[in-house]
Amino acid sequence: MVFFPSHTWLLDFGASFHLTSHKEWFTCYEVKSLGKVRYGDSHMCDVIGIGDISIHFGHGSLLIMKNVCHVV
Repeated sequence: MVFFPSHTWLLDFGASFHLTSHKEWFTCYEVKSLGKVRYGDSHMCDVIGIGDISIHFGHGSLLIMKNVCHVV
């Protein structure tokens, strides 16, 4: 397993969905039990919410990721 600093984003635009464990990153959030997600190493986490996250880039661009899953 590879670990990255907590402020690092790995974006995979071919992914089925995006997820994070950082609730404080959400700009719009809905508590919602959506089951479990299984990682490639068979580790499982609960999806406890869904929402939008805004990512600000250093050059002034803004990316709004919709329907990001909140996992624990």
